[in-house]
Amino acid sequence: MKLEEATAVLRPRSAWEAVDLGCAMARRHYGKLMRGWLTVALPLWAIICVLLQNHPWWACLLIFWTKPLLTRQPVFFMSRALFGQPPCQAEFWKNWRITFRGIIAALTVKRFAVQRSFRLPVILLEGQRDKFFTQRAAVLSAHGGGSATGLTYIALFLQIAVIFALLFCIIQVVLAGAPEWMSSVGYELADAGPSALPDALIWSFNGALMASTAFIEPFYGAAGFALYINSRTHLEGWDIEVAFRRMSARLLPASAVAALAVLLLLPAGNARAQDADDPKAAVQEILKGEDFDVRTERVAKPRNMDLDLDLPNVSVPGLGFLGYAIIAAAIVVVVWLIVTNMSTMRRGRSSGGEVRAGPRIVMGMDLAPESLPEDIPQAAWQLYQAGQPLDALRLLYRGSLAWLVNRAGLPVHESDTEGDCLRHSEQ
Repeated sequence: MKLEEATAVLRPRSAWEAVDLGCAMARRHYGKLMRGWLTVALPLWAIICVLLQNHPWWACLLIFWTKPLLTRQPVFFMSRALFGQPPCQAEFWKNWRITFRGIIAALTVKRFAVQRSFRLPVILLEGQRDKFFTQRAAVLSAHGGGSATGLTYIALFLQIAVIFALLFCIIQVVLAGAPEWMSSVGYELADAGPSALPDALIWSFNGALMASTAFIEPFYGAAGFALYINSRTHLEGWDIEVAFRRMSARLLPASAVAALAVLLLLPAGNARAQDADDPKAAVQEILKGEDFDVRTERVAKPRNMDLDLDLPNVSVPGLGFLGYAIIAAAIVVVVWLIVTNMSTMRRGRSSGGEVRAGPRIVMGMDLAPESLPEDIPQAAWQLYQAGQPLDALRLLYRGSLAWLVNRAGLPVHESDTEGDCLRHSEQ
């Protein structure tokens, strides 16, 4: 999983903003998502309808009970589509060992789990089971667990609304008004109960149930997966990791040029090292060359040349034109990096030890340097060891904000909110 290849911006969001992101991703890949989802839903429904064609009520119950099977394909699809690789229809079945993990529990003891789509990635993508699944799901629920429960109830109410809307259309449009048998249904129900309903009406309800499931379930799975991703972004700082990776990729060309220049200079250094191992043999080999033949020539002194300059030879053996070009390119890159980061360097230099007069109170927190301990990390660690992790985290947060305001010159005002502080930091 390469976070920098994500097709959505990985940043901490509110829970319902994450739900909206999941629905937007489902709309973006709706055609491919539905084709893959129907390869799971249609065979399942066909088997149920054929086997229970004479028992429509049991077919209705089984269609409803097997809904957890249909949440898995949207989660699997979104886990690939988020990183730019939407899977084909057959890929879900090729990875059946992954996509059908925990299926027995999902259809029995966990059938009415109210955070199904939110917790499903813990099973499918992380492979957690038993107590490890419970612990991991509890940690993730700290960011979005309540919204995942609300999402399940909203999806249920929407499906009920779609079912009644479809039944109304079937009765009013397809059947051109209420048929004759509906006038006596009320009396028959009072005597015989639901078994007195005609099979046609029950199968119409089953059809509406399947159609509403096809309309709601892909979005429900995608929204739950987005809540899961948002929770991991909060807990693991994915947005920070992506920023560091992009920074590393931006600085990589300069380091590659410098490394190549060093490699080009190595042969000359190795040759000198080999000569140093056996100096007498090296000297004898050099003296045998044509350059050391003794010759006597008369050289005419140039006119108007009163000053004889004896310049040292500064050529580098074994470097050549390509080496000089690479070194020049490296110098250009370094100069460019210095120029583009000049503002940051000035800010860091000006904040070396100078404490600026920033606002004292921001978001109800005292940011004055004298209100903070001298060694903030050590004080936070002592709070954590004393069983006060939230107080330790608050101290680190307050210390970081105080440093940004008083030393880095962050333009924060006393009336600013946390969102305002984040926008100032990004700028």
